[in-house]
Amino acid sequence: MRVLEAGPADAAPVVLVHGNLSTSPFYEHLMPELAARYRVIAPDMRGFGDSDPAPLDATRGLADWADDTAALLRALDVYPPQPMVAQIREVLDRYAAAGGSVRVEIIEGSGHGPHLDAASRWLAIFQDFLATIG
Repeated sequence: MRVLEAGPADAAPVVLVHGNLSTSPFYEHLMPELAARYRVIAPDMRGFGDSDPAPLDATRGLADWADDTAALLRALDVYPPQPMVAQIREVLDRYAAAGGSVRVEIIEGSGHGPHLDAASRWLAIFQDFLATIG
């Protein structure tokens, strides 16, 4: 699995999981500012970007992606991470089922993601959120 990382290895981790038809560079422009305080981890999910085109079991929904994410984070020794951003709710749900904490935040007016309509606004709101959780 290809992973973009930024920030100190011993900093609090922030995991950015892209959605369908996207890749880890979806978050790349946000990483430098977040990396000033956090260890930012953005994987290319199975079959996307530079990750292996391994098959998905369609009967499991997106569980393969969630399992891949959990395995990656265990391998990086940051499991369960806090916090995690995902465009796909099932990844967060499975993360919560594995013991992670999930808090849903909807950033109104930010378009479909941080790279589209309001990246600076999204980043400011996200950083405020990070400040509230430590």
